[in-house]
Amino acid sequence: MEKTITKFRWFWIWNDEKEAAWLSKMSAQGLHLANPGFLGFYKFLGGESRDYVYHLDNLTFNKSDRAVCIKFFRGLGWEYLGQIIGWQYYRKDAKKNAKDIFADKATRVMMYRRMMLITGLFFFALALILWSRLETMGDAAETSAATWIVTALLLFCAYAVIRLLIKIKQVGKKQG
Repeated sequence: MEKTITKFRWFWIWNDEKEAAWLSKMSAQGLHLANPGFLGFYKFLGGESRDYVYHLDNLTFNKSDRAVCIKFFRGLGWEYLGQIIGWQYYRKDAKKNAKDIFADKATRVMMYRRMMLITGLFFFALALILWSRLETMGDAAETSAATWIVTALLLFCAYAVIRLLIKIKQVGKKQG
């Protein structure tokens, strides 16, 4: 009987390649991803050491497009493992020509640009919320915890957009 193990590990949206490498390392240790977890909690099944290559994809939120992608990747021999917050997880035995799903840099760049757009939209929504809060406040002493939280989230979104821009530049250099 296989043993289920839950492990916690946090990755940011620009660290998908590091996450995939970590999952491969876990499989080499005999822990195979069973279910991608929410907020960094991953469920693994214990078993024999395997040489798996993992891939994360975040090309679409549209259910019908996602189903087409899953079917396409399955046709290429990739096993669909599940999804969390728009990320689809796949794996394939490394011995079975497990090249990266992204055939070219344009596809990978498209994924990062899409994530940057979504993050940018959150940034502007948070900026509007912060602006409206500051407009209604008459005195700086009235600054509430909610205002500080929105400000922190706003700064994080700005940082994420910058990191995604850097990632896009790196992908262009790496595969160019």
